[in-house]
Amino acid sequence: MGCFVLLNGAGYLAKAYILDCCGLLSGFNVEIAGLGTIYLQIWRQSVSTYKLVHSSQYTFSTADALTVHYLPIDDADQPTILENDMLGWYTSGTDMVPYDNGAGAVNQNYRVDAGSASGPTPFNSGSLLSGRSYAINFVTAVNSAPFFTNGGTKVSFLDTKTVSLGITLYQMSFTDDNKDDTALTVEMTNAADTTFISDLRRKLCNRFNAHPLLQK
Repeated sequence: MGCFVLLNGAGYLAKAYILDCCGLLSGFNVEIAGLGTIYLQIWRQSVSTYKLVHSSQYTFSTADALTVHYLPIDDADQPTILENDMLGWYTSGTDMVPYDNGAGAVNQNYRVDAGSASGPTPFNSGSLLSGRSYAINFVTAVNSAPFFTNGGTKVSFLDTKTVSLGITLYQMSFTDDNKDDTALTVEMTNAADTTFISDLRRKLCNRFNAHPLLQK
């Protein structure tokens, strides 16, 4: 990467560099060509503005930092990112990321605006740069599956206990290691499948028939 522009307080939004699916943000690859503090970001469009989904702050203060970096995000801090989320970055000082303006499929469009370290921002008053490829991208990882925390537990109910519809027999607990996956619900994979209910009724019926005091 050979080109470098000196702008103060610039925010960049890679409008053509969008996520085509969903997952976790696990880190950034970036070349640093100027010293200072940079915020590597993920933005999400919301009507006429952009919401800041994630921002990681990094400071580079010595000459040996002027190179290519992989900057991982700790597993516990990895945010969930969605389809159409966009890459961005912001520096309060001069530019820190170089670009290439040669021909080729790597060229993207970038909106340069006042930017923000905390968001939101409309990204609609700055310049639109085309035919550039900045030395930066983000790395994704696959979401982990939610899991039950109290599964495999045996629960017994007395034959003499009166059970009515709507009563809770056992409360399942579940969680997810991904910090943003908080809206979890539990449901039958096939609501029309009554195998579980039928099996429960069969077991209760068998127990009833085997009990001499409960037989008519």
